[in-house]
Amino acid sequence: GDDNNKTINHYQFPQRLKVSNSNEVINVVENFKIGGKHIISPMRKTVLILGFGSIGRTIGYRLNRAFDMKIQYYKRSGPISKEKLGYDAEYLSDLNDPMTWSQADLIMMALPGGISTDDIINDKTLSMCKDGVRLVNVGRGNSVDEDALLKALETGKVASCGIDVFKNEGSGNINKKLLQRWDVTALPHMGSAVTDMMSLQTLITLQNVEDIFVNNGNGIYPVD
Repeated sequence: GDDNNKTINHYQFPQRLKVSNSNEVINVVENFKIGGKHIISPMRKTVLILGFGSIGRTIGYRLNRAFDMKIQYYKRSGPISKEKLGYDAEYLSDLNDPMTWSQADLIMMALPGGISTDDIINDKTLSMCKDGVRLVNVGRGNSVDEDALLKALETGKVASCGIDVFKNEGSGNINKKLLQRWDVTALPHMGSAVTDMMSLQTLITLQNVEDIFVNNGNGIYPVD
């Protein structure tokens, strides 16, 4: 009894197991990889959300509740109170500060398009990230330097990414290298292409037009 317990407690999880017909010793967890990359759960990891409008805040809420993720965010107009958010989130103000990037296990992008967001993900910002960071972009394709992303995927700096927006999607000249990698999940930019969403968008637009131009209001749904 006691001797057996001492023997069992001698091993630290995960136990090292010998491969059949070989003297090689492996660690079944540390060496578990697919395509040479570790597959890691998002549970209790840290996410950096770039773009913290209504979409970014909703993503933060769901990641916090479903996966107990620590939420960090960047928002050009400044921090949002916990009372308004309804969950804990850390505001980061400077994209040139290495500390903004260094803690993130996942970078979630929900940025608008425009010159101010061009290539926010680039060689420099990726170099400040931890090895094996993951990237998801549901904002605009202009915010990612795709050549830098491909390089980082190749070296393992970025473990994987999910994108439904692309740099040149308007012209149809999408970088095919992104579509040919197993560690890239790519979809067309069609997240809102459903009938009920289109109906709602049309209704909101008409309500805003009526409020501003007929009722001299500020708009029922102002842009955040």
